Amino acid sequence: MLEGNLRSFCLGERRQEVDVHRQCQENSVIADHKSRITVSMATSSTCFPLKRPGLTSSFLYLVLFVSCCLASVNCGSGAMLNGSSMTKVSFMTIGMASNRRKLAENSTTMNSTQTLQEDADVLLLFKAAITRDPYNVTRYWKPIGRRQVINPCRPWVGITCTRRRVTAINLYNRSLQGSLISALGRLSQLQVLNLSGNQFSGTIPSELGLVSSLQILDIGSNNLTDALPSSLGDLKNLTSLDASNNKLTRTIPTSIGSLSTLRNLNLSRNNLSGTLPSAFGQLNLLEALDIAQNYLNGTIPQQLTNCTKLRDIDLSDNDLQGVIPFQNLKNLTVLHLQNNLLEGNITSITTFPALEDLDLTNNRLSGSIPQAIRSTSLKRNFLLAQNELTGSIPDKIGELNMVTRIDFSSNKLSGSIPEAISNCISLIKLNVASNSLTGKFSVRDGSLPNLTQLNVSHNILQGSLPTLEHLINLKVFDGSFNNFSGAVPSSFVNFTSLLYLNVSSNRLSGELPLIISHDSVTAESFLNNSELCGSILNKSCGSGKIATSTIIYIALGSAAGLIVLVSVLFYVIACYKGRKGKGSRHSAQVSAELQLKLTLDEILTATNRFSEANYIGAGKVGTVYKGVLPDETVVAVKRLEVTCVEGKEEADKALDAELEVLGHIRHRSLVRVLGYCSTVDIKALVLDHMPNGSLESLLYSPRDSEVIRAFDWTLRFKIAMEVAEGLRFLHHESSNPIVHGDVKPGNILFDAEMEAKIGDFGVARILTQQGFSSTLSPSTPVTTAHGYMPPEIAESGVPSKKGDVYSFGIILLEMITGRSPYRLEPGQTLPEWVRATVSNSKALENVLDPQLMTDLATHQQKIAMVLGVALLCTRSRPEERPHMDDAYKMLVHIQTKTTEGEIKQTSRRRGWSSGRRISSAGRKSSASEVIVVTQKQQQQQQPPQQALPYTPSLSDWTPPNRV
Repeated sequence: MLEGNLRSFCLGERRQEVDVHRQCQENSVIADHKSRITVSMATSSTCFPLKRPGLTSSFLYLVLFVSCCLASVNCGSGAMLNGSSMTKVSFMTIGMASNRRKLAENSTTMNSTQTLQEDADVLLLFKAAITRDPYNVTRYWKPIGRRQVINPCRPWVGITCTRRRVTAINLYNRSLQGSLISALGRLSQLQVLNLSGNQFSGTIPSELGLVSSLQILDIGSNNLTDALPSSLGDLKNLTSLDASNNKLTRTIPTSIGSLSTLRNLNLSRNNLSGTLPSAFGQLNLLEALDIAQNYLNGTIPQQLTNCTKLRDIDLSDNDLQGVIPFQNLKNLTVLHLQNNLLEGNITSITTFPALEDLDLTNNRLSGSIPQAIRSTSLKRNFLLAQNELTGSIPDKIGELNMVTRIDFSSNKLSGSIPEAISNCISLIKLNVASNSLTGKFSVRDGSLPNLTQLNVSHNILQGSLPTLEHLINLKVFDGSFNNFSGAVPSSFVNFTSLLYLNVSSNRLSGELPLIISHDSVTAESFLNNSELCGSILNKSCGSGKIATSTIIYIALGSAAGLIVLVSVLFYVIACYKGRKGKGSRHSAQVSAELQLKLTLDEILTATNRFSEANYIGAGKVGTVYKGVLPDETVVAVKRLEVTCVEGKEEADKALDAELEVLGHIRHRSLVRVLGYCSTVDIKALVLDHMPNGSLESLLYSPRDSEVIRAFDWTLRFKIAMEVAEGLRFLHHESSNPIVHGDVKPGNILFDAEMEAKIGDFGVARILTQQGFSSTLSPSTPVTTAHGYMPPEIAESGVPSKKGDVYSFGIILLEMITGRSPYRLEPGQTLPEWVRATVSNSKALENVLDPQLMTDLATHQQKIAMVLGVALLCTRSRPEERPHMDDAYKMLVHIQTKTTEGEIKQTSRRRGWSSGRRISSAGRKSSASEVIVVTQKQQQQQQPPQQALPYTPSLSDWTPPNRV
């Protein structure tokens, strides 16, 4: 009976083990880990193995077996003495079960791991606490093989072992979510724990202080909260502690000061409050201290001066008060104390001989800038802005020839800006704005070659604006709110990378008619200068008089930079001659013998009844056919495919009148309208035949063709001049000023002499005004083509002169870049692409048509200047664009400016022989008429550095059929 009860007791205990194991499986703590002891984080219950028990469970079985044996004896004695064995066995059963649970708990709580298998148990617990693992980092943290072997030293990502013990966990920047479990404190051999750059939340377990071997603890850039555990002060081997960029609160534990081996401490970007512990003065080996962007208050402890090995100190963006206590830190290279409430003078900074980077911005510091600043080794930042510093800027600042940024703005400095500052040859940014500086300001020639930002605004500076002619990298210049007087220097053209210019609120005078640069130079750049005038300000300098201060600014980036293009007097003379001579030479002349209106029979006969054999091309409003008049004159007949729904009779009459006007316009850069036909069924224009096709077909010929090889810079510039001259005539010299309304390469045609002529002038405007719409593309308005359309016409649909100027600028960009406005990223315009590319790279080569690379050596200056004109013409606001007359004058000015090695432009390009024709089919020419490209030149024609992920070449693109 007794033996049976004892056997039942022991078997019952075994059954309890099976039940506990099954319960652990149901709780899914580690479903595939059936052969080892596993502690449930949720319930802390113990799971006993069913097979291959480990050391701990085997020990428990042994204890249980002995207990059962002892129970057998005790039960037997009890039965003989008291006759109540069953009662004693029941009490013994409860007692043994309680003892077993306590033994299991003690064996699996915070005892340090002793074997690799126990290290693996802890890692599996950590894996169970990770709730999100998007990169499957812990995917292989599990038993492997047929025997389900657990070995974290081989396939487990982020785990490093030494002598078959886990010594490092590196799981940084893995986007992991979850919590840090206390069991990590059991890893007795762990030296490195790096969990930075994840999304762990919750608190930092105090048990981490038990890992005495830990040397590097990096848990920065997570979402950890609450306080920093004081137990971390027990990590006597710790050399680096980084808990930055979390949500830690409360105060910094004083115990951190006992980490005698600590070299790096980073607690920045948290919500820590309280004072900086004076115990930090015991960190004799500390090299880097960063507690920026917290809520620390009080003073900086004087004891930190004892940390003589400190190299970097960043206590910025707190509420620290008092004076700067640091002195004689011989190794200090970085000191950032900006955005605090510090007071007193800054003389102590001269005791840091190795100092390279100083930022004391936005405090309450007073006194003067010490002359002894030269004793430092400042190489990066010297920032003292937004304080209460007085006195003058010391001359000795010129000895800091390695410093890159100087900012003394928003202080109470007086005196002049020392000329010695020109010796700071590495300077990139100089800001002395918002002080009381007086006197003249100048920068010595050849100095400050790397300067990109210069701000001297809100002072009392006098005299003329500094020339700054050698500052080819300058992007920002602000000289506003001073007493500068006189004219804006012509040397401002060397602002090759200028992104922002402001000289408003001064006493500047003179004329500023044209300024060519990025969109940075606008009327707002010159506000509140009452004596300034010019077209950019929409303020006339006088009527009927050419001012002697006319200046053209070209400020477009290129690899070598640009120089002043011409003297003022030379330009004035050129403009004056151009105005005087060309008005009479190109005035409209009409032949009295010309019969403009043709009959329908004459049109049908000329075009062979608009036969397909006579077809040349089609546009938005019509189809062009080749025609032959009775006198054998070859013409082009454009049949207008338009209709008018309402008021048809009145519209027809108005259209006839308008076409009659077009027929009387004559200019060498315009396609002549020889006649027109307007009937109920057919409306057509009879035009000069242009045998050499259009600019569109020339731009997009195959890249390896003879035609495109002859399409060099000289010819492109000649075409630009001729188109500009034609538009100038339409806008300013025609008896009835005409808006073209559809300026695009397809409407720029070439005659037999390769002279460029503008076609379809006025047609778009006339058809729109008279209520006609296209029957070829009824959904398309009869106005400027989309890629050549300025923003204001895209909204209103009304053509304008400034709209023509914009379209002309697009054509200039197209000829320079070889890129069509239709081949860009969605929503991007050609001017935006050019501005962005040139501003970022400062290299003309990155926007240049590869076919022009061989011309770059001799024509770089002119190409850059024409690119500047194009960018001015394509400004988004129409009032900031020049008139076509001004744009033409700029091109004339560029044409007359020749440099060494350049050949002056002629009206006819060598290689395009008289009578040479380019057929629309193949545009073949004889070998003698083609400019030969040598092998060396072909090697030079390799595409430049790409500014976009796709090639600027258009060799693989077939343009739409436009006329």
